[in-house]
Amino acid sequence: MRRSTPLVLLLAAFGALTACDLPGTHHAAASDKDLNTLTALPLNRYGFDRAEHKLLNEARWTLGKKCMVGLGFSGFTALDPPSTDPARPDEPGTVRLPSADLDLGDKPYGIDDPGQGAKTGYHSPSPAVENRKWPMDQYLALTGDFRHGDAKQAHGHRIPEGGCLGQADRRIYGSRPEKATLAGIRFKGYELTFIRLMRQANGEAAKDPAHRRADKAWSSCMKKEGFSFKDPDDAQYQADWFAGEEASRKERRTAEGDANCKRSTGYIKAVHEVDVRIEKRLIAKNRTLLDGVTRRNRTALRNARKITEGRS
Repeated sequence: MRRSTPLVLLLAAFGALTACDLPGTHHAAASDKDLNTLTALPLNRYGFDRAEHKLLNEARWTLGKKCMVGLGFSGFTALDPPSTDPARPDEPGTVRLPSADLDLGDKPYGIDDPGQGAKTGYHSPSPAVENRKWPMDQYLALTGDFRHGDAKQAHGHRIPEGGCLGQADRRIYGSRPEKATLAGIRFKGYELTFIRLMRQANGEAAKDPAHRRADKAWSSCMKKEGFSFKDPDDAQYQADWFAGEEASRKERRTAEGDANCKRSTGYIKAVHEVDVRIEKRLIAKNRTLLDGVTRRNRTALRNARKITEGRS
């Protein structure tokens, strides 16, 4: 299964590169659960883990709140910072996707527990997070996402570049965010180098003969279970699964079979070995670039701690 990028979104707990074993030491073979986590992948050392994302978000909204009050929104509060950026308020013709949450969290290879699949299918076992609704004037002040005719001032004050949140980001990271086009969509942020390399690794891994053999073995297993899918992504991201907030019986049966076939074919171990090999090569090839990412990340975390502790 390839890691998708809602770019999203997308990416949480990150860990260090694997270390060499000491002479004479022996370790139990890693389980599917051990391997099916972002912390087990080399490139993830160049992102932020969940605790660090939380710290950065708290610092960002701490500064954002001060900025909003300074722009004249005296009653603005953000004591419980949302985990996603504000979305532009609904406009005529706006299309909203169903809110079904198919994010399994820190599982780059998807469902690996037949019991969980039988209960929740591909839906996250955690409750979906509702997006906070923002009035248009607050949205513009927070994001600086101006369109034709939008006011670029709030209560007589000029809205900063990128809005209050953009100003907060520049203070935390000490630089402007990167810009890139991924999958035909324009993005802006501070983890685009990391995400770009992750996508490159995913693309190369999918073409690797060992990965293709793993997909074929998994697909053959699923056919014996009564399902026809070419790979785990094909099974997980069926349009029907997005139709509701809870998994249907068909989805649960599919997810249970998916996890069983991953176990019986050794799928996760096989594709993980491919990922590690490719990611280590990309890290060596992009060492200078990634060293810069590491320095910027350390600066951002140091600044975020000062901000949340009231020292800055």
